Amino acid sequence: RVWLGLLYGVLVRSMSTAGKQVADFATSRKSLCFTDSQSEAGFVASRQAKLIKNTCILGIVMISYVCLMMVMRLISGGWETNNGAFVASADAKVVGVSRNWILVAMAMLSLTYILIAKSQLLGGALKAEGLEMLAVLMVTGVTALFWIQNPWYLARICGFSDPEHLVVDPAVEEVQLVLAIDAWLSAVHLSIPIRWTRLWPAELLGALGYPFLAV
Repeated sequence: RVWLGLLYGVLVRSMSTAGKQVADFATSRKSLCFTDSQSEAGFVASRQAKLIKNTCILGIVMISYVCLMMVMRLISGGWETNNGAFVASADAKVVGVSRNWILVAMAMLSLTYILIAKSQLLGGALKAEGLEMLAVLMVTGVTALFWIQNPWYLARICGFSDPEHLVVDPAVEEVQLVLAIDAWLSAVHLSIPIRWTRLWPAELLGALGYPFLAV
């Protein structure tokens, strides 16, 4: 009986310890975050280096894409018409130059994240959770700029209610836009170690951008 009592006590303590460990690693079904604050902070901190590295690589790819587009437009003389996206006219010149500046804004947004994340002063002050939020802001901002830089939608934003006389082939531009956003968001989810529940602003914008601008 003594041995059985001791064995029972060991089993109870083991089950209590195991239950506590399981409780520490329990996650919320809605946010996918750990219910224990220390476990959540430790998990986010453990992925901080990979978050900075992969997001910076993604930002460098975006900057390279913008630089390539700019160089091609300057070499071909299509700075104002965006290499044939717009017709050669005074109205199209305004929209075309505005689109170039939007591309520059996409590159600057990516560069801003890289500089902050790599800065020991600013990056250290933000901690892991702050860097996650900064990455979400960068991704969401680039997604929004992707929608706005579409020639047809940008012409309407600039005040041309019927930009058919400005845009050469709006159907092709629209297909390219949807494919670009799909590729961008896919690259974000595959490369950046952030749970999808944290990236919902970019996902929502990627889905609702089209009906919002098309109306």
